[in-house]
Amino acid sequence: MPVKELLSLLGMFLAIYCLIPYYKGIFARTNKPHIYTWAIFTIIAGIAAAVQFAEDAGPGKWVMALNTFMCLTIVLLSLRYGEKDIRRSDGVSLALALTIIPVWLLTNNPLWAVLMAMGIELFACYPTLRKSWSKPHEEVAQTWFLSSFMFIVSVMALEQISFVTAAYPLFVAMINFLVFFILLWRRRVMAARPGGAQT
Repeated sequence: MPVKELLSLLGMFLAIYCLIPYYKGIFARTNKPHIYTWAIFTIIAGIAAAVQFAEDAGPGKWVMALNTFMCLTIVLLSLRYGEKDIRRSDGVSLALALTIIPVWLLTNNPLWAVLMAMGIELFACYPTLRKSWSKPHEEVAQTWFLSSFMFIVSVMALEQISFVTAAYPLFVAMINFLVFFILLWRRRVMAARPGGAQT
């Protein structure tokens, strides 16, 4: 089996494996995903997958397609089990992301398209980053850590690797690492306080 196909299979395995503890946490009511973050993730991943299929980007496209489906399942579960503390800043972040998406789709400049996709990702992550700061035990750190590797593997599975094709998924990997480290750091800070939070 060609290396790119093997990498694609590894990426799809990681896409599923990294969310198993996330699903467990949701049903155990210890993990509360923020629906705004996951809704934007689903939209972006869906568009990226559609583009990769249209451009016949190689085996790596299957990783993004599966990732889209997995994100959508989190959105549906968030309707019932997700974070209920939705703040105005979360709504502003969602509105800004949704405003940029049409511009992103219409731009003819690949560099600007990548930069806008990164901006959308930041707006998408803001609600979860805010929640993770104050409620670090309501996110599964392992999922964020492993999903970073899933995006790195998806880049390695692409037929054509360039700044335009690789920058966005690598940026997402970096953001996921950031969420992971914030969760660990905030848990340690809270545990160090008198009567530290243990959830």
